[in-house]
Amino acid sequence: MIIIKIRNNKGSFLVLIIAFAMLVTILGVFTIDLISTLLNKQLLNNRAQMLALQVGAIFNAGDRAGRINHLVVGSRELIYRSRQKLNMTGQVPFDHLRPLAEQLLDQARNGAVLLEQERKRLIMTRLSETKLLLTRNQSNSNNDSSVATGSPDQFVDQANVGTYNEYASEVSSSLVEPELKKYDLKHHYIDKSTGCYLGQIDSKLPDDDEDLSFKLCKLPPLTHGCSLRNPADYKQYAVVILNQRTVLPINCDQMPSVISLKLCGNYKTMFSGQTYTLDAISTATTSGPAFR
Repeated sequence: MIIIKIRNNKGSFLVLIIAFAMLVTILGVFTIDLISTLLNKQLLNNRAQMLALQVGAIFNAGDRAGRINHLVVGSRELIYRSRQKLNMTGQVPFDHLRPLAEQLLDQARNGAVLLEQERKRLIMTRLSETKLLLTRNQSNSNNDSSVATGSPDQFVDQANVGTYNEYASEVSSSLVEPELKKYDLKHHYIDKSTGCYLGQIDSKLPDDDEDLSFKLCKLPPLTHGCSLRNPADYKQYAVVILNQRTVLPINCDQMPSVISLKLCGNYKTMFSGQTYTLDAISTATTSGPAFR
């Protein structure tokens, strides 16, 4: 007698279905966590770019830096002309005008000293505003929404200010006294290709007035607004934040025109609850001057 046993495959099939469902669930959880991570990364990049543009706009807000550059060039030309007039009074028939010429020269020189003080004050004011904005970002970041569960702990990990080597002062030399312009060209104060004064220079005057400082900062081109840029050819002036701590600028003698910052955020995955950190680096320039 032949006995035929029929194996019951229902149990094995059920195990297979459960294993497949678990695999699909794991893949789904992994996919959702991956998508949320990518979205959080994009949101962090967007916030870093927005923050960099906000800080960059501070440096030439109200065209203060551009106007200071023009005042510096105008001040040194006034002193140069006043010195010429004083030298003329050493000859007859202008010798009786010497006291007046000396007074005009003294006033021009005193104006240059006051202008230099204002330039330094403006730099410190802009840097203080920059640190204040970045500090406020630290406290307000937890109010922002995130794809991941829980509030993200966003913070500016590093921030520094500087400029790009290609920038000039955007102040034209076309209206400058011809003899002074010749002197400036000889001492490489003027970009021959554009006719504008260079930036990041101390355009000293000759002879008796070389004790005065006439420092010009670098600014983007005239029609250039605040924009994002790659950090290539970037020159750093001062560190504003290092390792999440606000620090004082060291020897920042020029008005910055570029901000470079690193924004970090701590997040949790939606299902596994694991914590991970993302970062985004953004570099933005200030606006160009309002006129040349």
